Amino acid sequence: MPQKRVEEFKKLVKNKFYIYNSLFLNLPYQNIENVGMLIPLLYHQCEKGLQSGQNPQQIMDHFFKNYANISSEQDKIDFMFRIIQYVERQVVLYDSVEDAAFPKLHELSTSRTIKDYFQLVDKKKKWNTISRQLETFSARIVLTAHPTQFYTPAVLDIIEELRHLILDDKINDIDVVLQQLGLTSLINSKKPTPLEEAKNIIYILRNIYYDAVGELYSYIKANIRKEKTWLLARRRQRW
Repeated sequence: MPQKRVEEFKKLVKNKFYIYNSLFLNLPYQNIENVGMLIPLLYHQCEKGLQSGQNPQQIMDHFFKNYANISSEQDKIDFMFRIIQYVERQVVLYDSVEDAAFPKLHELSTSRTIKDYFQLVDKKKKWNTISRQLETFSARIVLTAHPTQFYTPAVLDIIEELRHLILDDKINDIDVVLQQLGLTSLINSKKPTPLEEAKNIIYILRNIYYDAVGELYSYIKANIRKEKTWLLARRRQRW
């Protein structure tokens, strides 16, 4: 199972990310030419330089001189800023691809869900046991805000839209949304307040958890009816 999950992750996340990531080459940034192609080269040079004992300054000077052909200090700063712009949006895309793949990947995990337990109960015909467990079961969902992943509502909308489009492999629509992402600011001019973080959590509640909880409730209710039907049939058999 772990190996199969790794293979599915490669197919559903890694490979899809590489495909959609190629669309970033056309993102509408000023002076972004070749940035996407230079990022893997920069990574390789950093890895190679650190292994050979070079310090960061030496690595970057070598890269700017031999690969990026950049000499002035301001041009170096501008280039690194464009690198950050590019990578930030790659992270947004990766988050969207991973979110879209989550349901299928979760099916291959070793953790149990409520649906798994209902299937076991149905197989072993132990509805009385699950009924007693449900009568005393309760759960409290706690959502926390991570300061390094504070996306603006506009970016959250893009992530949600990308997730749905990726599920259907609508590459042309994905290209349009990525163009929109290229023109959407990811920069927060100041540290988010607790109220702003709470609003983002409410966004997640409204767009994800409300639907998930509703689906879970409907599933449990349908299976409870199944339980009642089974118990009634057993009583009739006894009579």
